[in-house]
Amino acid sequence: MYPMMTAHLTFALVLLWCHVTNGSYLDVPRLTFTGRVHVDVATMNNNPCNYDVNRPELIIPPSGGNWNINGTGQFTFFDVSVTSAVATNAPIQDAIIGSRVVNNLNMPYPKIVDLDVDHQLSSEVYGLHLAIVRTNGDIALQARAEVMPLVQDIWTRRICDLSNADENMGTKAVTVLTDIKWGNIAGSHVLQELQTLTANNHRNLSITLNVFNFNRVGQYLATVVGAIGVAYANEPLHFAGDRLMTHHDVEQISLPLSSDDPCSKANGTIPPWIFKAPFHINNNALRLSVDFGNSLTTNEQGTLRNIGEIWLGVQSGVDNGCIHIIGDAIPYMETNWNAVGSIVDRILTTEQYNLLLTSPLLVVRTAITFISKDDPIGHGSIGSSSSTSPILHSCVNNALQLQVMLKEPTHFLRPTHHYLGRLEYMQEMTVQLQLTSYGKPVKDETVTVTQGEVIRSVPRGGIVPTSNTDKTNEQGLVSFTFRVNKKITLPRQILRQDCNNITISQAPIEGQVYFFYYSTSKTQHDRFDETGSTNRIAIRAFSFFDEPEDPNWIDHVQPIFKQYEQLFPVMHDFIRLGNYTQVTLARNLHMLEFAMTVDINHPNYMPVTRDLSPTKQRMILKWLRHKPKPKFSKSEISNVLESLPSRPRLMFSMSRFSNGLESLPSRCTACYVKEEVDDCYYQSLYTRRNVKDKVEDSTRSKVKRSGWIRPLFRRGVLRARAVTRATDSSCNVDALRQQLQLAINLEFATVPPYLTSMYSIIQGHNVEIYKRIQSVVIQEMQHMIQVANILIAVGGKPMIDSEEHIPSYPGNLPGGVLPNLKVTLEKLSRKHVYEVLMGIEVPHSISLDSDNPEIFNDTIGQFYKEIQVCIEDLKGKDIFIHSQDQKQMEWPWDAPYVGKVLIVKDHATAIEAVQGIMDQGEGASPLDPSQGSSTIEPPFLAHFYNFEEIVCQKHLVLNENGRFCYNGDPVPFDPAGVWPMHPNPGKDKIPPGTNCYTAARNFHGAYRALLRKLQEVFDGNTEGMKESVALMHTLAVHGHKVMQINIEGTGENCGPVWDYKWD
Repeated sequence: MYPMMTAHLTFALVLLWCHVTNGSYLDVPRLTFTGRVHVDVATMNNNPCNYDVNRPELIIPPSGGNWNINGTGQFTFFDVSVTSAVATNAPIQDAIIGSRVVNNLNMPYPKIVDLDVDHQLSSEVYGLHLAIVRTNGDIALQARAEVMPLVQDIWTRRICDLSNADENMGTKAVTVLTDIKWGNIAGSHVLQELQTLTANNHRNLSITLNVFNFNRVGQYLATVVGAIGVAYANEPLHFAGDRLMTHHDVEQISLPLSSDDPCSKANGTIPPWIFKAPFHINNNALRLSVDFGNSLTTNEQGTLRNIGEIWLGVQSGVDNGCIHIIGDAIPYMETNWNAVGSIVDRILTTEQYNLLLTSPLLVVRTAITFISKDDPIGHGSIGSSSSTSPILHSCVNNALQLQVMLKEPTHFLRPTHHYLGRLEYMQEMTVQLQLTSYGKPVKDETVTVTQGEVIRSVPRGGIVPTSNTDKTNEQGLVSFTFRVNKKITLPRQILRQDCNNITISQAPIEGQVYFFYYSTSKTQHDRFDETGSTNRIAIRAFSFFDEPEDPNWIDHVQPIFKQYEQLFPVMHDFIRLGNYTQVTLARNLHMLEFAMTVDINHPNYMPVTRDLSPTKQRMILKWLRHKPKPKFSKSEISNVLESLPSRPRLMFSMSRFSNGLESLPSRCTACYVKEEVDDCYYQSLYTRRNVKDKVEDSTRSKVKRSGWIRPLFRRGVLRARAVTRATDSSCNVDALRQQLQLAINLEFATVPPYLTSMYSIIQGHNVEIYKRIQSVVIQEMQHMIQVANILIAVGGKPMIDSEEHIPSYPGNLPGGVLPNLKVTLEKLSRKHVYEVLMGIEVPHSISLDSDNPEIFNDTIGQFYKEIQVCIEDLKGKDIFIHSQDQKQMEWPWDAPYVGKVLIVKDHATAIEAVQGIMDQGEGASPLDPSQGSSTIEPPFLAHFYNFEEIVCQKHLVLNENGRFCYNGDPVPFDPAGVWPMHPNPGKDKIPPGTNCYTAARNFHGAYRALLRKLQEVFDGNTEGMKESVALMHTLAVHGHKVMQINIEGTGENCGPVWDYKWD
């Protein structure tokens, strides 16, 4: 009855010991990096009160704990750079130092995901793609990170700070980097050595991140200190080092505190002064490397607390033997501590090395000092001690009294691979553990797995191990298999919860979380405590779902989508998942299917919470792919109507502009004449000379920019209504390629002003205007792709990710097009639409009647006509012999709201492609506002008239007399529904350290990722076209977020930054 009951479905987590990948970033070669990370966690899903879509009265408001309701879930490196590099026998000042470390080079931002609302201490980072970018812009390294558990060693690092708990925490994450691509590594001994080691031994790289000093007020930034090295075999994937020092079984020194120290006011037990420290010993070099990145406490300012001099050491003989001090004191108070990754390297003597083969590594502290109040620089000063901890002595200086702060346990038990999982009914997951003693495998030791608490809910025993005990093998390995034995049902039973003074005891939360502790008789002390855990397996069992054969919206899809809509408000700006009309728009259907079929480790995977069971995911995909239609009963009609958005209230209805224009343009009260235009129309249009030339050479010289004056244009022959045919000297394949590249620049130059105005619309306002600008942007992106196909077909190489090809604002359009038009970035207003958006799209000639045309000089249409004429002139000269050399691009989805991107194979398809671009921009003719021969069916209005409807506040309709007039339904515009964005936002206008700076940098990072992905697509990776479209959605998320941030003291808001470079 249930196929999964007969199939042995298992997650392939069991690996042979010789194939397990480790995290040996501790060894040499190694590079380290520091900076900030934006942890934009979403908080609506942190509270069970917010899950019931049928009871909105339960939802906790932002002031009640939903402190980041519009969180994107992103985990983004922010001003992170390489700060140190250690290679074998190489200079310390490596050439790679100072390079930027980014984690969204050409991908959306990584996502941080909780396993469950009831277990937020099992967060993971998905979709992290890391790159090192040199100071000259060259990429040195690209790689993809495996899923990274982020809070496996979380603890209260900022001790005794009585502010918000999240800000006090510190954590460590470890994983490997795969799919490694090396770029420009010239002059970097570290990267050259890493490349050699990974290539010769088919190894991955390992990476660690230490995250602390999280700021929960506004910016959501934290400090990140990390390291990258070579990944070796025989060490667990997510645990640093092959050995570990902990505070367990250590009586850390009792440090008396002065009355002005925050710790003196703390209630309860003060956490340990030093936490855990993983380490590695290189047996060949006798080099000890210890990672203190997540080990030392900070004060309320986030700087390290001074706990006196501390050393590494190893004890000689029995417990009361002397301590062999290893090297100098640990320099944790030096200013470059984070810059070196908080990693300490020491060369061992032969005696020290031999002792460490069978004895624990220690961190010891001078026994004659204690912490009192902070000194002026915030590190704390030192005084005398009253500790009862055992006093030990240095083997070299018996007068030096020492006390142990950290000690390596005799046995170290941890998973070798993933230990967090998600399972359906009757699925299994196998977790492999490794037991070592002082770095060596321990065999024939019994390991026990016991179930921990079931948070909030029943049933117990929903997941059980097939065996609770087993023995380790020769490699110290033992495996346990866990199976979902019970059907977990909704709603989840929870502890009594207060939701806005309403008490609930159940909530519609997917599945149930189960915990399992692992231990041996020698590792019982590693049980989870208040300072973090390294030995808890956490598995989420999904709710049982009987998949329907014919899923429908009301019964099956909407309940799931509506809950996501409620829990993740950040999506509201571009889709309401609980709204059938919005979900079934062609563009949204395509994007939802794409997001639900990418790999679960992809940052675009939907749902971002990863809490949708495979069965439910399969059901939704079935519904999406079969042209969904609602199945409504009479009683359900009202529910559907209630889910539809209400029409925005029209607050702005006036016949005159209030900000500069005296009246509506005359075209708003006149009509266009629709006439048949014969095939010779465009030829005649471009050869007439009866209107005086209005463009002077002096005007054109003002817009000169290197590479932007189009090669097919001949100065001196441009007339108001005419461009002469290109001569043989100017029309050749090289000149055509140059002008096609300018066309790519030109098309992309229209996107920032359009999107800026679109992003400025407040959610739920000016909905119709938002949609029409969005459709124009999509067509402009298609035009750019179409031109790139033509360029590829004639043997050119399209470029987009280069400062040379990206415009700046305010400024002119590329190619000398519309030289008198100054393109600005402004919030939506009818004035801005009229002066800039319509100005960009203006046809060469538009007519209110057939006898009195209005003429505009040097338009986009003229620009493309030059290309079209040149292609005609080159007919028969085999300019398309390269059309098969490189794969051309197609728009990833067919949809009625866009045209088709043609594959250009010959003269005919090239002419058709250019004609389609012209039709969509300026219309079929001066007398026909439709898109004419466009591949869109039925025809839509050309862009110019689309924007003009916004200005005229009426739809342009064809009346009974055959005229196009602005007397259709209203096009409402509500100026109160627009964010008050500061015009022409730029990087130089934003002070660092502000909320505006953080949001604008996030937008800029998404923008650059889009450019890089587009360039990758242009270079032949056409499969990346879907990801490019998905990145447009990421861009929209950050565009809307930055618009909402007020610039303090100005009355204006921030805006998106479109500069090519930020640094």
